[in-house]
Amino acid sequence: MSDDLQKEAIIEEIDPVERAVRRFAPLLIVKGVIGLIAGIVLLFWPRAGLAIASITLGLFLSADGIERLITVLRNPGARGPSDVLSIIGAVLRIVFGAVVLFRPVEVGGFWVSFIFIIAGINLTAGSLFMFWSEPRIRDDLLSLMSAVLMLVLGLLMIVLPMVTALLIFRILGSIMVLAAVPSLAVGLRSR
Repeated sequence: MSDDLQKEAIIEEIDPVERAVRRFAPLLIVKGVIGLIAGIVLLFWPRAGLAIASITLGLFLSADGIERLITVLRNPGARGPSDVLSIIGAVLRIVFGAVVLFRPVEVGGFWVSFIFIIAGINLTAGSLFMFWSEPRIRDDLLSLMSAVLMLVLGLLMIVLPMVTALLIFRILGSIMVLAAVPSLAVGLRSR
């Protein structure tokens, strides 16, 4: 019996889960390598991760704007007066996408800062509301620590949004590396 036929016979005897893992081993390896590379980039070079996310956003916005503009121009009058608003929205998407593509770190940094400031305000307000509206929280140490942590994180996001974003990118990179290694190991073991 040839080696390939022998391997097929052995795989048939293996339980269905192991057979599925063997079938998807190349995908697990690719997923593991991509996750490992992306995780390392986010962990050690979070600004590069921000630039990559910004470029992806710029490409998406530009493509979305072009698609919307073509759709509106191919079907004039289908929606009536809203065509003008659709054209303006599509052009703004294209322009903003192009700006993000040419200045990814600056524009991405601005939007990340803006989002983190809004999230910080939300966390701070939520923490203060939770702290003052629920007197029993002050008696529960775990809830009190959670409210204080939310307050500190919210204030940090407001005062230092980019530092917080880069820290979160590093944490995300660590998580990606930790998730990618088992996938890569299982894929390599199951080849």
